[in-house]
Order: sequence, then C-alpha cells, then structure tokens
Amino acid sequence: MGKDVLFVKDKIIKFDSLAIQSIKQQAALNLSGKMRYCFHENEEAEMQEMLFVVPRTGYARPHMHKDVAESHVIIDGEGYCIVFNDFGDIQDYFRVSPQHNFLYRISRKMWHMVVPISEQLVIYEIREGKFNNDTNIFPEWAPEENEIEKVKQYKQNLFAQIGETT
Repeated sequence: MGKDVLFVKDKIIKFDSLAIQSIKQQAALNLSGKMRYCFHENEEAEMQEMLFVVPRTGYARPHMHKDVAESHVIIDGEGYCIVFNDFGDIQDYFRVSPQHNFLYRISRKMWHMVVPISEQLVIYEIREGKFNNDTNIFPEWAPEENEIEKVKQYKQNLFAQIGETT
C-alpha cells in the first residue's frame, strides 16, 4: 500500500472536525492529493469501510461493481455522483455535499463515478464483500487515470454535459 492508504487498527475509531481537517492536510501532502483510511482489518474483510479524501484535480475512473453495492456519506466538500449507461452516456447525476444528497447508495452493476468540485471531497464509503482485483470493473469508454490529457478533456466534457462551470 502507498502513503495514501492507511489501515486504522484502533478498536474504536472516532473522527471529529479537527481530525477531518488533519486528514485533509495529510492528503494535500501526498503527490496524488488523495488519502484513504481503511477501517476494516484487511482486504479480505466481508465489509469494507473507508474514509476517502479526493482532490478536485483527481480522477477516479468510472466503474461498476459486479457483485457488490456501496453507500457513501459525504463528510466535507462538494461534488457530483454521475451514473452512466453501458455506452458511457450520462443516465443520472446529482450534487453531493453535507447539504445535498449527503447519503446515497449505488446498487451493483451500475457504472458510476464521483467528481469533486471543491478543493477536496471527504467521503465515508461502506461496501459489502471482500476486495480483489475483479471488484472494480472499468469501461473502455472512459480514459485510464494515467492518460492525463484525455482525463482532462473527459472531465471538461462531463462538466459541460451537467452544466457545471467549475
């Protein structure tokens, strides 16, 4: 695991606003701008619980989960959850923040992504089932994370489609 992934081993895990600010600062120090705190023991756990910090400049490729659903709670920041059909067309989108759709669930077999519009977005994710290389399925119609120019154009196109001027 990289410096942007940490397994928290405490028996009781608590986060307050100061802790959230601290992890946002830690994420900003990482080259990726990301941070993931895993509350489950390991990738074999039957339930995966994570706290993510995602920068506005970041990109998490659209994906689906064949066998698992996931729920998100937005702790801090703003963004959009975008849902796609099998061809990459936007099927639905909605703003997410502590004030707008702060809790939502994505069923299995749905292409989706979260796009931050604030400097950082903090998300608590709960997902059923073990993590393995087949957990996330990526579509051919979305650029890979290392395709920097394609990702930039793709995000601009998405924002134009949903009417976001960020």
